[in-house]
Amino acid sequence: MFNYNMTNRQDTVDTSYARIFHASPNAPAVDVYINNNLVANNLEYGNFTEYLKVAPGTYNIKIFVAGDKETPILNTNYNFPARSIFTIAAINEPDNLSLYVIEDTPMDIPDGKLYFRFANLSPNSPNVDVRQSDGQNVFRDKGYLAVTDYKQANDGSKNVET
Repeated sequence: MFNYNMTNRQDTVDTSYARIFHASPNAPAVDVYINNNLVANNLEYGNFTEYLKVAPGTYNIKIFVAGDKETPILNTNYNFPARSIFTIAAINEPDNLSLYVIEDTPMDIPDGKLYFRFANLSPNSPNVDVRQSDGQNVFRDKGYLAVTDYKQANDGSKNVET
């Protein structure tokens, strides 16, 4: 069973956490079902769900245009591993939608610090550099599906550009 609402259950040693990320730039808002349970309603491009608790095992994932449960734009199975934290990104153009799994790293974050990383999930982009607004490169030459390691920064806002 996909345990996306386990507020009254104990975590087990095998519990994993997953969130869904809508990263298909030309797709409309979507509804996401896992094993026919709605886990994301009207998820818009660029948005994430909260992390969902999940027991290890294979699950059916269906993604529909929001409000339409007749014809999924993605219908696939995914095997959720034990003891993991990850982001499942819905990527590519809507007529070729697929899932891309990105492992997330649990970490203690010191007060006054933040960690960030970059993922190039734009299917038609060239390799990109990510720079701070002062021109300093943060990440260089990242192609489609590249996911960087985390970088530490002081807490507060940072302006970056690609």
